[in-house]
Formats: sequence, C-alpha cells, structure tokens
Amino acid sequence: MHSLTKIPLSICRVIFCLCILILAFIFPDLSPAQNLNLPLKWTTNQKSFLESAAIVADVNNDGWDEVVFTGQEELIVLGKDGKALWRWRTKARFMTYPGILQRKGESALIYAADNGGQFSCLDGTGNLVWQTELPAGSEWCASVIADLDGDKNMEVIQTTLKGHLVIYDALSGNMKHRASTGSYAVSPAVADVDDDGQLEIAVVTVDGAVQLLKNDGTKLWQVQIGESTQGWSASAPVIFAASDGNAYIVAASSSGDVYCFNAEGESVWQYPTQMPIASSISVGDFDLDGQADIFLITQTGIIFRFNETGDKLWRIDMQGRSLASGAIIDMNNDGTMEYVLSTQRGHVLALSNDGAIIFDKQLQTRTINVTPAFGNITGNSRKLEMAITGGEAGLTFCFETPANKSTLQQWPTYRGDIRNTGSWFGLRQSAALRMIPRNLRWNQIFSGSKIKFDISNPNPTPSKMLALARCIAPDGAQFQATATILGGSGQLQLPVDFGTPGNYKFTWQLTDENGQQLLHGERDVVVHPFANDQALVQRAIGILRTSALDVSPVLLLSAEALGVKKLELEARMAAVGPRQHAFPGLAAVEKQTVIEETARLNVLAENAIAVSRAVRSAKELGKGTSLVAFVGEMWNNRGVDEQIPTKAENPLQLKYSVVPGEHQPVPLVLFNVTHHLLNVRTQIGATDAGIVVTPLRSVDTPTSLGEVSWDALPELDESGVISIPPLQSREIWLDVEFADVQAGNYPLEIIFQALNGAGVLDAPTNPHEVPAPETRVDIQFEVLPFTMAASGDFRLCTWSPSTDPEIPDLLAHGNNVFLVHHGDISYDENGIISSVDFSNLDPIVQQFTGVDVFLLIHGFPNIKGDFGSDKYTQDFADYLPQLVAYLAEKGFTTDQFALYPIDEPAGHGWSAVNKLVQFGKLARSINPAVMIYQDGGGELPMFHAMAPVLDVWVPPFDWLGIDLPEMEVMRTNGKHMWSYNCSYTSSRPIGPNVKNINLLYEFRLAALTAFRHGASGIGFWCYNAGRENPWSRIRMEYNLIYPGRTKPVTSRRWEAVREGIEDYRILAVLRDLFASKNGQLSTDAREKIRHLLQVSLPNLIDPAFATVRFGYSREAIEHVANSAKMQVFLQEMIGCVKAVVQ
Repeated sequence: MHSLTKIPLSICRVIFCLCILILAFIFPDLSPAQNLNLPLKWTTNQKSFLESAAIVADVNNDGWDEVVFTGQEELIVLGKDGKALWRWRTKARFMTYPGILQRKGESALIYAADNGGQFSCLDGTGNLVWQTELPAGSEWCASVIADLDGDKNMEVIQTTLKGHLVIYDALSGNMKHRASTGSYAVSPAVADVDDDGQLEIAVVTVDGAVQLLKNDGTKLWQVQIGESTQGWSASAPVIFAASDGNAYIVAASSSGDVYCFNAEGESVWQYPTQMPIASSISVGDFDLDGQADIFLITQTGIIFRFNETGDKLWRIDMQGRSLASGAIIDMNNDGTMEYVLSTQRGHVLALSNDGAIIFDKQLQTRTINVTPAFGNITGNSRKLEMAITGGEAGLTFCFETPANKSTLQQWPTYRGDIRNTGSWFGLRQSAALRMIPRNLRWNQIFSGSKIKFDISNPNPTPSKMLALARCIAPDGAQFQATATILGGSGQLQLPVDFGTPGNYKFTWQLTDENGQQLLHGERDVVVHPFANDQALVQRAIGILRTSALDVSPVLLLSAEALGVKKLELEARMAAVGPRQHAFPGLAAVEKQTVIEETARLNVLAENAIAVSRAVRSAKELGKGTSLVAFVGEMWNNRGVDEQIPTKAENPLQLKYSVVPGEHQPVPLVLFNVTHHLLNVRTQIGATDAGIVVTPLRSVDTPTSLGEVSWDALPELDESGVISIPPLQSREIWLDVEFADVQAGNYPLEIIFQALNGAGVLDAPTNPHEVPAPETRVDIQFEVLPFTMAASGDFRLCTWSPSTDPEIPDLLAHGNNVFLVHHGDISYDENGIISSVDFSNLDPIVQQFTGVDVFLLIHGFPNIKGDFGSDKYTQDFADYLPQLVAYLAEKGFTTDQFALYPIDEPAGHGWSAVNKLVQFGKLARSINPAVMIYQDGGGELPMFHAMAPVLDVWVPPFDWLGIDLPEMEVMRTNGKHMWSYNCSYTSSRPIGPNVKNINLLYEFRLAALTAFRHGASGIGFWCYNAGRENPWSRIRMEYNLIYPGRTKPVTSRRWEAVREGIEDYRILAVLRDLFASKNGQLSTDAREKIRHLLQVSLPNLIDPAFATVRFGYSREAIEHVANSAKMQVFLQEMIGCVKAVVQ
C-alpha cells in the first residue's frame, strides 16, 4: 500500500479557514450574525421610579450631551459620568416625557408636565423659567415644541387628562390657544401635513379617534379607528413624508389595526396586527432605498416593519413586550441602519437591515416605556453613546457604540427628536439620488399597466443622466426603456407584457453622461397573469355590494345606482373572464385584445371603488343628498366627467387670495349620487360692487384623435340648468373678475338645486310642494392691496380679428396686439401721391381709445413702382410720416406700433430676408423711431442680417429656453422680444392635436416661461383664424375659442392663457421691488421673493421645457408639468404678495 503524504497541521488550519471564508462568501445567509460589543461606560442609580424614556441633548451649552429624563417626582439631568448635574422636584407625579428646545449661545429650555396639572419650563441649569397650571393633569403626553404658525417663534403643546390641548408661547409661557380633543390625547405629532406652510397637529385619543387639528387646535377631521383604552396603552401617531413628497399619518388602534391616512383623512392603507399597540411607532428610510419604512412593536412583542405603501416586510417575534418606539440609527457605523429597542423587561436588542440580531443584552432591571437614546455623553468626541433608563430599580445605563456624530440618525429618540415632534421628513431633506419603482410589488401589477420609476435628484446639475430599466420575463422575453433625465426629477415608464406566469427579473440604473453608474437596483417579482386584475374587479364588486347596503337606509337612490354599477361590472367580467383563462392558447392578436379589455375593466373597477367611497361619504350629509360639489382639476381637458370627490361636504368652503384687476377661475365639479339623470340649477348670490361672476359650463367636444375634450366653456343660459348622468360629474366654471375692487374680504354663496333630486319625484303623488335638495358652496375671497403691472407691460398676439364682436373678449383675456393694414394711397395723373386714406383703420383704432394696445401694420403699402427704386423710396418717404401722424392723432405713439412687412421672413428664404432688411433701412432713414417686427425662426446669418433694422423679435416659443446663437442676436439687438407658438411640440402624436394637449405647458405656463427667459410677450396661432368648425372633429385644432351665436365661446385653453398673463403682471412687480434698493422690502419679504424668482420659478419652468424639447412621452411631460406643482408655485407667489403688503 502507498502511504498518504502527511500535511503539516498549520497548513490544514489555513486551508480550513479559507474554506470557511469561501463558504461564508458563497452562502452569506449561513454566516452567523455579527455580534456587536457595546462596552458599558457607566450605570448609576437615581433612587427613583423611572417609567419614561430619556432624551439626550446638550442642555447646558457645554458642548456635550446630557441625559434628561423624569423620575417619579423629579426632572433629572445627568452629566458625562452619569452623576446628576441637577434634579428638580415637581408638586405631583411625572408620567410623561420632557421636551427640549435648544437655543443658540445659551442653555436649552426643558418642558415637562405632571399629573397634577403643573406645567414647567426650566433652563438647562435647572432654573425655573416659567410655570403654569394646566386645566387638568397630564399623563403619557410628551411636551411637543414647534413653530406652529411659521412666525419664527416656538410654541409648546401639552394635552391633559380632561381632553384639553393647550398651546403656549415656548419662551414666555403665555397661553395662545386652548382646544378640546374630547377624551384625552396621548403625545401629539406636528408637521406641515397639507403643505400650506403651517403646521398641523395629529392626535390619538383614548376613546380610539385620530384627529388632525389646525395649529390653533381647530379640528380639521376625525376618524374612529378603535375602542377605548387606557392612556399608557394608546398609540401616539406619527407623521412622515413619503417618497412621493406627500405627508401621511400613521396611527394604531387598541385592537392592533394600523392605519395610514393622507392629509384629507382618507385611509390609504391598513393592516390588522390583531395585537394591541402602544406608542411604539417609528419611521425612517431603513434600507436607504428612498422610501419610508414604518416600524412598530405590539404589546405581545412582535416587531412589524412596513414599507410606505403598507406592504409587510417584517414580522419578528422577539418575545418581549414594549410600549415605546424603537430607534433607527446606524449604530455600528457600517453605512446601513439598525433598529434598536428595549422591552419592558429590560431586553435591549439591535437588528440589522436584514432583521438579524446584532446586539442582545438582558439588563437586570425593567426598562419601562424606553426608546434607546443616542448622543455624545461621556466626552468622547469620536463615539456616540446609548442611554437607557431602568424602571423601578431607578438605574440608568450608558453604553458606548461604534457610531459617531456624523452617523445617520433617523429616529434617535422616543418621539423622533428632542422636541418630540413625532414626525420624520428625512426623504424631503435627503440629498440622495433616487430611482424608485412605484408599482413593482406582486400585488401592484396589472394588465396593460406600465412600471413607473420616479427619479429624484436633490442636487441637479446642467449635466444629463440616463435612466434605464429592464425586465426579463420567465420565457426569456426582454423589455427595456430608457430616458434622459434633466434637472431635479423625472419619470421612466417600462411597458411589460405580463402574460407569462413566473418570475420577472427587474433591474434599473442611473448613469451620468459619461456612462458612470450612479445608482442601481433590482427586484424579482412573481406574477400570475390576470390574478391581480380579477382580484381588483372582485374587490370592486364587493365594495359596491356592501356600500349599497350601507347607504340604502339614507340614500336609497344612491344604493340603486351602485347596484346598477355592480351589475355592469359583473357583466364585463363575465365577458372577458373565460378569455383570460384561455389566454395561453390564444393567438397574438387575441391576446392583445384580452389585455386591452382587461385594462379597461380595471379602470372601471377603480372607478367603482372611488364612486363607492364618494357615495358613502355623501351618506354622512343625510337624507336628500343628491349632489356633491368639489373643486376639480383646473387645467386638464380630459376626464372631467370622470372626476370623483374624495370627500362630501355641504357646504363646501373655499378661500382664494387675489389682487385687484385679476380673474379667479373656480372649477366646481358636481357629482350626481343618484340613479337617474339629475337636473341641476345654479344660483349665484349677491356680490359686492366691482366683483363680476360669470358662470360657465364645460362641454365635451371631439378631438382630431377621436377623444373627448372638455375644452369649450359656454356661458350658462338664463335657466342656469344643466343635466348630470347618474354617478358622473359635470363642471360649472366660475369666472370671478375683480376689476376696481378695494382690498378686503368678500363672501360669495353658490347654491346648486337638484331639481329632480332625492325625495322630489319619489315623494307621494298627491299635489304638494317638495323643495329641491340644495348643495351650497361658500367662497371667501381675500383681495390684497397690491397693484399688478400695467396690462401693456406684457403683449399677447393671436392674429385675431381687429373688430367686433370679438374685441371685448380679446381685451378681457389680455390680447393687446392687433393687426391692421396700411392706409390706401392714391396717385394723381402724374404719378404723384395725391392723398392717403386711413379710413379703413378708423373702425379699428377708435375702439381702442384709452386702451394700451399695440398695432402691427401688416404688409407693404400700395406704393406704385418697383420695390427699392428711387420712386418707391420717394413715395415711402411721403407715406410714412403721414402714417405716423395719423396714428399719433389717434393716440398711438411710435412705441405702440410696428411695421410687419413679411410674416416669418426667414421661412421664405434670403430674398424675403433681404427685402425686409432693405425695407427696414428705408424706414430707419425716414423715421428711426418707427419699429420693425419679425417673427419665426431661420438661420444665424439671416438674424445677423436683420439685426440692424429689427426692433421687435418674435422667436418660436420653443426657442426661449435654449442657448442658441440666434437667441443671443435677438437678446442683444432691438427693443422687445416676444415669442409665439404655432407648433405645440408637447402634442402626442406631434401635430396640431391641441385640445387635449398638456394645457399647463402650452398655455398656462406660456407667460411665465416668457418671464423666465426675459421675453415680454407671447403669441398663439390662433384665436379663430382656422376655417374648420372647432365644435366638431377637425384636423387642425388651432382655434382658441369656439364660435357662438352672438359672441365667441371661451375655452379652458384661452382661460389658461389669461391666468398666465396675470401671473406675469404680479411677478413683474415683485421683480421690480426685489431689484429696488430703496428699502421698501423687509428682510423676510426679500428672501421670499428671491426664492420665488430664483428657485421656484426655474423649478417650475425648466423641467417642463426640457422634457418637451427632447420629445419625451405625455406621461413624462405631465410628471413635471402638473396641477400640483402649479398650485404650490401659486401659493408661494401669493405668499410673497402678502409679505409685501403686510
């Protein structure tokens, strides 16, 4: 036998270790979790019952953090060695959590309330600053500190056992507001929930209600989520900002149902944990994927983690009851977040990103209601310590962690921060680049839908990024989409056919313009074709059924309408269902048909769910409710009839801030909740002098693409009656004009009568009176003492008629540029000019007396002889002074007209350009003050040639935001630069498909785009020059208005143009005030205007301009040019106006 060669033991050990390392690398899940060692720095005994979490902060301004907490009757502050720096005794018992307000250059202020009602403010050295008596005692409510009203002065909020919510000035202790929450509320959360610049207050009461309050305690809404419970067991709410930028409120009931509400109080998701939950909710971006994660711990010791859309990510039973939130912090300084908690029994745990336990410490004492708190406590500037308070034993522990000051901390203390705001808006403040899939969960994928990726770049540069998304289907088919991303945000949509069952592999990435990868993500999703579609329809059918049963005792007609909708949905499902099951064996064309029909059915199902929700809300208004009024989407011609209210209110209360001279559109959408065609009459209340209300109605017209457009806005007839089909909407558009109105507040009441509404036709048949059910809208207009720029400071040309009956409408919408022809030249028998007849101009110019309009003298005068000849030159020299004199006599100076010899000269070639130049030189030689106008594009040499004689440049609208050499020529020569639009490049497909185009980009933002790029005018082809009838399906949808019997009928597009011009006139004044050095503006007003002009305006205009310029899809355009962004900008602009006038 051959003997085996002996291998040295040391080499065997090396080989063994290498094998272990290789296996750990290949199978990381088999590796043991990292054990984190946290040295105990100190533990001290406070000899007091500790039943609340500590807060760690520098309260005495010594540069190091102290540990602040309450004992049974004392407020205690510990220093770096764990010894008490000071203790302060209250008169009763502390069952609460202190709040801390740090102050620059001096000690902090500490707030705490006891259960006897004494509410105290101490400084960081233990001196009493102020003290007051609450209306009742307080338990299990943290003192919350925030600048509630945005006046840069802090307030402090405290609730009481008797249901009071009291707001004090944080520095003086003076009471500012006192409100009632009914039963008593545990720790409030504060944040700007509705993005109005003012903070709201969210509370959960012990009788199971979630409330959202204004900053003065006035109730905005209340939702019942559970039964009554004790204060220590109630779950304090948390407010967070999700990746979509919106704020949401998370709350839990005594039975363990977790709810997520939007700003309006609607539940966007819910999850039943089936176990009671105390104040244990915390929020952060745990996996740093740009989406919020919500954590909570049940009273039975189960840790739940949800993503922001309500998907359950964790359910970990750690066998330890907890009544406080877990901390979210990168505790081991490895670049990933950990979740750190302490149970009631003193079990301290830290969980890694994948849920593995990396720290496990059982203390020898209870830790009651404790969230681990972090800070620089011991004087080691390189490390953060973790402080934990210890229950009945009175012990306090301090552990050293690997974290440091720069460590990412998302929820480092009991209520999120030392002010106890109970809110986390880290995603809004994050500088991280994000590419987030919006609908890439197994239960979010539907037939015909696209996977949407939202891209956010908080630090945009002029450089481009490339977004790429790819999917490999189970059968190997590949789907891919890519888009260039400019500016701070964008969207990529990936179409995928989900007809094959199995695992779909998705990857996505962002790269810079050099191909360097900036971000990468991937996800596998298992899809069962049509499963989600069928579930959606069945859910909708079930909701229709239960909603009908729910509302039938109050709204019988609504219940019948829901029943009809249910039958329709069932019939559609019965028709497409068998083909969905037979899908694998269908031919390709049949498969596509099934997908399209399924997608349409999904739309109907979603509509049914929204309708059911609206009807159930209407039920709360009581019997007889037939109509719900709400504010619709203003600048969208599509789907007006499909809009559905999210909440039923009667009366509907609205408030607008305006300035004198402007028009305020109010799009009131009326939703019919009955089962029959509803006749509705509009009644407008009395208005103050100077306010004119014109009611219009949106009418559907066909588009060139065969779609429906709700573009036309004819006036209501004398009856004021419109008809609304069951479970559909119609729109009443109020044009409210504030000409010559003084500053002040003006109410307006609108009443909508459902003439054949509930209880009218279904009443007994004997002759008697039945009042029509009424829906009321109360509008409050705040007219600010602010004067817009003069109308002539901005020019609008639509190549419109220059005489009645269109003139009043044109002037009312800001159209102040009109075309006229030259006077008629007559010659004698010797070929000498004998006279010039301007009578053809008289009807035009006379109607503009006292109105600042601009005239374009179109074409060439009828001078005999060859153009450019000596005779022509002589006759033109005779004619032009007469033209100037005639116009001067009519009130038009040379600043109010221009010669417009050739339309788009560069488009006709060099011959036209040369003729224009020659004509301009001739006019210059006769009267240099007479201006020359040209419009259109062309080649750079043509612009150089025209520059010496041009005064009014009108480049294409789509050139304004581009750094072209031609634009440089126009910006540096002449007197005026306007623009005009006849290409409408955001239309998809490209062409004059204008009715259903993105109205915001093409019309609403047109004047603002001109302002952004230094132009003082815009133009549109055209007002009504098209020969086709716009009421019907036509090919070229250029006309801005519709022909009426006696006058023009306006459109949503035409109203959008006017609104943009009025914004320009407001911005022009703000710009001039900002540029002025005479000290008119306060520092606050100046900063607000600076931000508006230099930050918000570019953020509104530039992404939309770039998206259209590079030919992106309709969806991509609407991602950056939408009503939400427009509204935010307008609120900021009005805020600047208020800052100026106040």
